[in-house]
Amino acid sequence: NNNNNNNQEIRFLKENVSIDPSTGIVTFYGTYLGETWKLELQRRLEDEDEQQQQQPQPQPRALIRVTHIDNNNNHTIDKMKEKKQNLEAASVQLTQIMSDFFNNLVFELDGTFLTFQDMKVAKSNYSNNNNNDDDNDNGG
Repeated sequence: NNNNNNNQEIRFLKENVSIDPSTGIVTFYGTYLGETWKLELQRRLEDEDEQQQQQPQPQPRALIRVTHIDNNNNHTIDKMKEKKQNLEAASVQLTQIMSDFFNNLVFELDGTFLTFQDMKVAKSNYSNNNNNDDDNDNGG
């Protein structure tokens, strides 16, 4: 069934991507198993890096938080319980897939190879007033 294969793919949505320089969190959305998910990506904090040095195995640098976005509230109680169990399992699976993806991702830029460990969200030199002007632009 071709539709089933499409549901198992992770598709990133272009809309509603945001970067919060104060927290370093990149928020984006995607679909997986026919459901919509909010994904929040960030680097492991520096003090966590010191703690991880005491761990037998290094922890991943990219941390991802996955939240299901419920698009359909028309469920019976039994269907809601079943869906909740399925979504919990899918959430764990998607978190692992995305964590592996970002922690193994390598960019090549003119012979320089960058991993997620090399990347960091930096605060812009622009003031917040400039950023608010973009928010007031109604797409017109």
